[in-house]
Amino acid sequence: MFVMFCKNCGHEISDDAKFCSNCGTKVEVEEEIVEPIEVVDKTQAKEWYYVENNDSKGAFTLEEMKELIESNKITGSTLVWKASLKDWQKLADSELNEFMHVDEEKNWYYVENNDSKGPYSQEEMKGFMDAGILSGNSFVWKTGMQDWTHLKNTELAGNEMPEPEPTPQPSFYGVKEKSIALNVVLTFVTCGLYGLYWLYTIAKDLNDLCASQHQEKGADPFLVVVLSIVTCGIYQIYYMYKAGKMVSSLTKNGQHLSDDSVVLMVLAILQLSIVSYCILQSNINGLTKN
Repeated sequence: MFVMFCKNCGHEISDDAKFCSNCGTKVEVEEEIVEPIEVVDKTQAKEWYYVENNDSKGAFTLEEMKELIESNKITGSTLVWKASLKDWQKLADSELNEFMHVDEEKNWYYVENNDSKGPYSQEEMKGFMDAGILSGNSFVWKTGMQDWTHLKNTELAGNEMPEPEPTPQPSFYGVKEKSIALNVVLTFVTCGLYGLYWLYTIAKDLNDLCASQHQEKGADPFLVVVLSIVTCGIYQIYYMYKAGKMVSSLTKNGQHLSDDSVVLMVLAILQLSIVSYCILQSNINGLTKN
């Protein structure tokens, strides 16, 4: 029940009255005009988005998404979204799944260069493993899995993955531990001549150690000695700094060595290059033992 008022005198009248009890005016009831409801074809609404190469594409209609699925432009592992979804989800877990004609044999995907590849059969995945395209640490996914995971944690790991041949570890290219005390004595006994040879061996050993750890090498050892003589020791000052940087780029037990480049350069400036040699040789000996 709702309250009505007479349009003539404003007197309150009941909802079932035909005439106003105050002035007798006939009560006219206005018919409620109902606006027709427009029926929206959801298949034509552009509301779908998908991810490709870490970038969202869209918006697309349901029909357009269906065409993308049928053309394999998007697959079960593709992330999709529309306004009614709380978050992005895999196409296979969305309502779009009904448009997928999943081949039971081809339901595996893998990641390469931040992009998913697939679908492939388990036999094809085994072929990729044999060819070295996939390893135990490759990210894979198939329909029904909650998220991407390492291949070694799936049933594919049971396909007798070939163990990668161990990479021959470099023997530091002949770098051997040298006696610091003996080198110091020989340098003094030969009035510094042996020191030039010691500088040569330090430069060579550092280059070899850098090569073994895939780091940038320094100048040719022979060139280091020649330039140090020609420039009356000026180049040697620069090389001590460079050698310190080379040492700091190397690792021992997974840890980088300290950067003594400035200390080595200052010692060379103070005519204490032999002390710099001792520091560098100590680092080289430590890496050789490692």
